[in-house]
Amino acid sequence: MADYSIVSMQADKIDVLSNDLEAKISSLEALRVRIKGEWCGPVSEEYQNQLSRLIADMIATRQGLNEAASTIREMVIAQNKMS
Repeated sequence: MADYSIVSMQADKIDVLSNDLEAKISSLEALRVRIKGEWCGPVSEEYQNQLSRLIADMIATRQGLNEAASTIREMVIAQNKMS
């Protein structure tokens, strides 16, 4: 019988990465708000647009990490039921 605790620990590590990424996203969102209030003009708008795209990509990555961790856990649970 296989030991799936290692696989579960990998899901936990993915959760940590996801949480770290969430903290970075929050920081960038705060930066975006601050820039919007302190800097204006076309260059500022372009910077904010690029920052928004980066944040959107990071959110999608975080969602992917969460889905991966969830799938891993579901597989471990299913395997344990079959054992």
